Formats: sequence, C-alpha cells, structure tokens
Amino acid sequence: MLRALVTLILFGLANIASAQCLGTDLRHSLPAELQKELAARLAQTPFAEGNHWTARRDGQLVHLIGTVHIDDPRLDAPFERLRPILEAANRILLEVTPDEEAALHSALSTQPELLLLTDTTLPELLPEEDWQALSHAASARGLPPILVSKYQPWYLATLLSIPPCAMSTLTGGVAGMDGRIATFAQENGKELLSLEPFDTGMRAFGEMSRDDQIDMLMSSIVPNQTAEDMFATLLATYFEERHAEAWEVMRELSVLHAPNSAEGGDPALDKMERALLATRNQAWIPVITAAAAKGGLTVAAFGAAHLSGPDGVLALLQARGFALERQQF
Repeated sequence: MLRALVTLILFGLANIASAQCLGTDLRHSLPAELQKELAARLAQTPFAEGNHWTARRDGQLVHLIGTVHIDDPRLDAPFERLRPILEAANRILLEVTPDEEAALHSALSTQPELLLLTDTTLPELLPEEDWQALSHAASARGLPPILVSKYQPWYLATLLSIPPCAMSTLTGGVAGMDGRIATFAQENGKELLSLEPFDTGMRAFGEMSRDDQIDMLMSSIVPNQTAEDMFATLLATYFEERHAEAWEVMRELSVLHAPNSAEGGDPALDKMERALLATRNQAWIPVITAAAAKGGLTVAAFGAAHLSGPDGVLALLQARGFALERQQF
C-alpha cells in the first residue's frame, strides 16, 4: 500500500530521467465516486495547489519552490522563469546541498547499516515465494538479487518504486529541479544551506519497524506498466501544480494496484507520513525563518509534497505570521 507514496516522497534518492518512460496518467481511470471524494477532500486541504509561493513577514521575504527530484524537459521553462529570482537571492536552501550529498556518500562507506542489513538477509526474512517475486522485480531493473538481498527493506522498496524504464538513468548525472537550482547556485556563488542533515530521510525510514518496512517492500511489486503509469501520473500532477492531489491520488492508486498490500497498512502509512513529511516540515521552519531573518531574499526549494496540508510548510509559516501569496511557476 505504501509503494506509490514512497515514490512521491523519496525520488530524491537518485536523479532519474523520465524520457524513456511512456506511461499514462491514471487519474481519469479512477472510479467516478472516488474522483468526487478526492475533489471534496482536496477542497478542504490548505494550499493544495501551486509550486511557487512567497512568504512575507516584517520585511522578510522567502520564495518557496516546490520541486520534483525527477528530470524532465518540461522543467526547462519554469526554471527559466525562476532564474531572475535565483539571481537575486542572497541564499538558497535545499533539502540536500552538494556538500550534504558528499557527506552522505562518505557516511555510507563507514556506516553500511544506513542502507544494508547487517544481521540477516531478505531471503531469510521472507517466504520463498515473496523473495522470488522480489528477485524478479529487482532483475527487471538491472539489480542483481544477490546484491539486493542485503538491502534494508525500505531501501529496496524505494528502488522498486522506480519503473524499469527509468533505471538506466540512475547514474546518468541528470538533475531534477533541485539539481538545476543547486548547479545554478554553485556556478553563481550563491550561499547554499541545507534544510536538514543528509541522513534525515534515511533515518526516518530506518526507525520504522522491520514488519512495516517489509509491508512497504512487498507493496512495491506491481506490473511494469502500472509502475510506468504511476510515474507518469506523478509527473503530470507536478506540472499541473497539484501537489496535494498527487499525494491523495498516489494513496488511492497504491490500494488499487498493489495486490500484495497487507491488511492494516494504514498505521504504517500514517507513521511514514508523519516521519517523512510532517516531522521534517516542523524541523525546517526554524531553518527557514532563521535564514529569512538575515534579510535580503531567501529561496527555499524542496519536494512539492511538503507544501500542502495543515502540516505543510506553507500552513506552518502562515501560523507564524507570514503572509502567503501564490506566484507564477
């Protein structure tokens, strides 16, 4: 059940190009009653749309940009529209800066437990039938089963959430909106700050129980075409600036298209949402407000899923006296 939501939140683990994927937007295939229910739910969601906002308080100005960690040629136009703002910025905040990314690679060499099982293997944890299904899904993505047998369940789930059509670009040096902004900042001497330590998301997953991780892992197995379609749906909602809809639709698609979803998956989903969205959002607010207090123009760019909802960055800033205004993206 958690599969598509993992995709939505953690595409940032790798830079992925979408050009080879030809999936179909699944939103219009949802049952009419469900579409109506989703519309009602979204109507009650604070800041449900918009990838670019400004926050103002007492002369402080922050541009908040919802990003996607997936590369796509459609990013060219919005990036060019954002360029004058980036040029004027005194500082830019990202989820992970290039320095933090380098720290991550260094940490993985000394702390293998961040990604790897150190006390067992997946074949030992799973029924043979489940391990064979995972092996087949991993092989379809060019991942040798003997290698992934040692992966933490949550980490393998994130990899299997990427459709096979996109796997060949994992090491291609392609950057999503985050990467474009980081490159611009480096090339133009902008101060780059990180919203959080490099291992925050990884540790949040690691704090999930192993049973919840395995539930998430088994829910990651869907037909290749379905994986491509979910991928396409995610991108379509992003470019329509409908990030709250992306979350809700991915939740429903996970139920409809993940036959291996375990019963009682909702508690695990709620835990993941709190750890990977709400808790991180709360932790980012002091970082954003401290940067804004320095004066000048601050840009904060992060995954669009963090913008909406009562626990989203926009609502949290509004509660602290910032006036929010949607801008062109």
